[in-house]
Amino acid sequence: MYNATERMHLEPKTTMEMTSLFISTATPEQGVPSYYNFNGIDDNGDTQVDLYPIPNDVYQIYFNIYKPQGKLVADSDKILVPSEPVVQLAFARALVDRGEDGGLNTSEAYAMFKSILADYIAIESSRYPEEETWGAN
Repeated sequence: MYNATERMHLEPKTTMEMTSLFISTATPEQGVPSYYNFNGIDDNGDTQVDLYPIPNDVYQIYFNIYKPQGKLVADSDKILVPSEPVVQLAFARALVDRGEDGGLNTSEAYAMFKSILADYIAIESSRYPEEETWGAN
């Protein structure tokens, strides 16, 4: 995250750290934002971000975020996630629905899906290393 107005990078904070900053005084500090934390999504599926101190002016801040894909409704809609986990789960579910096909059994196909999905989750989680920061309370 980059504050282009002040030409500085914002430091990531965990949810616990941001909550502590916000509740440490009766009135949270205002000023040039130094810290950020992703704080869920809104009703539109857009990522929400907390900034601290609370901005006291207008700042141009750049974020790299990932917006979730909307529901697939038309045959021409394209998935924006890797196709391998989707195909593998569809295959495993089809085996459950119609029975074994002489190749993989349903438990093997489902295990393969879980392994593929775990790989993609591991790849994706590397994009947000601040979410894996552990500290003593």
